Amino acid sequence: TAGDGNLTVDANNNTWSLTIPNGNELPENTFNVTATVTDQAGNATSDPSVSELVIDLTPPTVNEGTTSDPTPNLTGTGAPNEQLTITVDTDGDGNPDVTYQVTTDAQGNWLIDPDNAVPLSGAFPQNLGDGDSIQVTATDPAGNTDTGTINIAQRVPVLDLVTSSDSAGDSNTDDITNDNTPTISSNP
Repeated sequence: TAGDGNLTVDANNNTWSLTIPNGNELPENTFNVTATVTDQAGNATSDPSVSELVIDLTPPTVNEGTTSDPTPNLTGTGAPNEQLTITVDTDGDGNPDVTYQVTTDAQGNWLIDPDNAVPLSGAFPQNLGDGDSIQVTATDPAGNTDTGTINIAQRVPVLDLVTSSDSAGDSNTDDITNDNTPTISSNP
């Protein structure tokens, strides 16, 4: 009501607003809002619509990982059949370089293939390489967000016998040893 300070009426503009007070927060759900307005002459009107207030507190997700693919598929989850905005920062400056829009499937999964998807703005770079990282952010219609990192790793590690395990026979770099408990390591 107007008396408790939660209902504000602006008679000059013929508008009103109701603020849900702290301590009475609405849970995540879809709500029917019923409002009846009566003017000074006694004329009343009601709002007959239903399912018009949606409280969405759950952010979508972005799947993180490491791949050798320089144009990796971007994936994650959201609510079923939800339209999401996906932004991608490909150069680490904190600003999106490409923006996509995607609708989740009936299970809430989403996937963007940068080789085939048409972005709303920008273009996915074709020159990402070893050591590059991209930041992917998913935003739902309520403004909930999640950001994930995808790392590009294209260099193949090399496995080698550690020199101390390589025998002192013909060569200590030939990977032939008489040590039956050799040390094997990777070289970057």
